[in-house]
Amino acid sequence: MNRKRNPLPGMGLGVGLGLVFGLVFGLGVMVLGSACPNRAGGEDTVKVRRRPPLTGAVIRIRIPADLPQIPCLLRNHTWCDRMLVHTVYEPLVRYNVREGKFNGVLATGWKYLDEGRTFQLELRKNVKWHNGKKVTTKDVKHTLNQLQNNSLYQGHPASRLLREHVERYSYPTDHLFEIRFKKPFGPILELLAAVPIMPAPKTLGKPETNRERIVGTGPYRFLQWWPTEKIVFSRFADYWGPSGRSYRLEFHVIPSMALARKKLLAAKLDLIFDVNAIQYKRALNADGAKYRPFSIEPAEFAYLALNTQRGPFVDPRVRRAVGLLLNRSKLLGAMPGRRPRFLEQPVWILGPQVRASKGTGMARASAQVGQLLKAAGWKKTGKHWNKGGKPLAFTVVTATRFTAFNRGLKAVRRDFDDAGIKLRVAKLLWGELVVSLKQKRFDAIALSTPLYGPWSDLIDLFHSRSITGGGNHAGWKNEKMDKLLEKMMRQVDQTKRMAIERRIFQLLAKEAPIIPLYAPRNIGLARKNLANVVPTPLWMDLSRLVLK
Repeated sequence: MNRKRNPLPGMGLGVGLGLVFGLVFGLGVMVLGSACPNRAGGEDTVKVRRRPPLTGAVIRIRIPADLPQIPCLLRNHTWCDRMLVHTVYEPLVRYNVREGKFNGVLATGWKYLDEGRTFQLELRKNVKWHNGKKVTTKDVKHTLNQLQNNSLYQGHPASRLLREHVERYSYPTDHLFEIRFKKPFGPILELLAAVPIMPAPKTLGKPETNRERIVGTGPYRFLQWWPTEKIVFSRFADYWGPSGRSYRLEFHVIPSMALARKKLLAAKLDLIFDVNAIQYKRALNADGAKYRPFSIEPAEFAYLALNTQRGPFVDPRVRRAVGLLLNRSKLLGAMPGRRPRFLEQPVWILGPQVRASKGTGMARASAQVGQLLKAAGWKKTGKHWNKGGKPLAFTVVTATRFTAFNRGLKAVRRDFDDAGIKLRVAKLLWGELVVSLKQKRFDAIALSTPLYGPWSDLIDLFHSRSITGGGNHAGWKNEKMDKLLEKMMRQVDQTKRMAIERRIFQLLAKEAPIIPLYAPRNIGLARKNLANVVPTPLWMDLSRLVLK
């Protein structure tokens, strides 16, 4: 799963904004080095053929695809991320949504020195790796060095930020770690929360088995991998944190959702994700169902990038007019097969949200649209807006295989026709769509972007230097925005940073280079005897699951 901007909003991709609200949850790095999977299925050596007996309570979770390899976390594999976050690996800090602040995980304290040029962390003492060795600042330095300098990880957004902003690392003691920046760097906590710490080579030793390669500090340790069948974790007895109940987490590879639901009903599974609308409805209507639905909001949102370098969207007033007319409720309502309860939740609201269900709502929107277009020099001739003899029209580029979203665009087309604007849809093959995106051969294109940590780098999204080779797909140039983004990046005071961010989003609402569409929802089913099913904006904290 590529965590950069992806064509087409939320379509099978892996939600406030990370650098906007400072929310971030750990994804990131894993033990280095490739390893061939243990095809024999044993946990101790590649020669073991017989499966050792497993005992204890088991929580069984369905995953739709097997791991491609081990290690795999930086291989852009969605389910690898989901399985390992909060379980096997841990970052230095995590953001607590309820408290609205960062909490220490492997770090117990931190502070800026030298007017923001140096960031100092104090590590938690007596934390053990799964192989029994203690965590030290050497492990932290190794992790960040590898992420910054190893070509294997240069596609990771945290890698780019480290290369751009870090001058050096140092560790005065085994539990005191310092990062020296080239200039003050504000979002360091967001970045560190996205980087699970891995053991240094000396700490890891010479691993010969999968279990020896997957070494973290979390409440669960990697136990076994039976390719195409299941992956097993067991509770780590020497975990530094709260002692939880001793379970095994079994991730069963079941590509068929229909089969997964049958196994759930037969009490052979406890948790499944990615339930579609039909399966969700069946679950609610099932007599004597022993499971309940829950929803997860993936850390992303969908939007339309408007090409500000050509066509009608050169003028921000036209961009704002289109944002007013786009009825999100109707767009999503025409996509019933996508996911249930994926409600309208635009992250950035460009003007008042308009819903046709409010009767005169669209009429009011049309009136505001008319004022904006007249101010931009457009004239209405008959039913359509024209300028210089050309009608006001634009094309949304999307992919042929995403039929649900295309159906949603078709549903909102009538609103634009009624307002005198022609909306067209160009359905391209995936490769053609990517080329159009890179070469900016589009009026508007459907995209999605993560919302947390280094994956939501606002400089990459909106700075003019990111137009070529970056995430500024709208091609938007604004000198005031560039200065605000650079100022925000240097600000180490969180309160002052948020004040700058508010100014940034006021400018975005005025200029409207993008139109937010929605934050997707993912529905799952859990057996009713499974407690602490706690979704997070990243995914879910699997380490908290408890069987009643």
